[in-house]
Amino acid sequence: ESGGLAAWEAGRWALVGGEVLQGFVSCSFVAGGTLYIGGRFSAPSRENNLAFFDGQKWSSVCEDPTAGGKCGVAGGEVHALTAFGEDLYIGGSFTTAGSVPVQSLARWDGHHFYRMGTFDSEVLALALIHGQLVAGGGFSTVDAQP
Repeated sequence: ESGGLAAWEAGRWALVGGEVLQGFVSCSFVAGGTLYIGGRFSAPSRENNLAFFDGQKWSSVCEDPTAGGKCGVAGGEVHALTAFGEDLYIGGSFTTAGSVPVQSLARWDGHHFYRMGTFDSEVLALALIHGQLVAGGGFSTVDAQP
């Protein structure tokens, strides 16, 4: 049983971290030896569609408790992940990241979520080129600009 995420180990597929995901993964990204996953899932250690595996255990991507302590994204799914420096960029169809109102794109600095503009539709792809974040998707305007 993979639960939506499996790792090839010793000639067979196995659960990542020994836990069933309870949903589906639509994207993943590795930064600094940590596996981040996004999609649609909800388990105690992988709350609200955004989680990470540090090689030992699963955890939800959460705000610092002083910022509200909310985890993951709500109002939609995660479709894309990338990182630059210490920041994780999250794209999808969601309307809240942690306790912050957003529109399809957010940044997480390890402690807080931040709004990254207003997209009129979902963000399906993220990439970095020469230090510049590039977003792709079904949107026709960003911040009310075509």
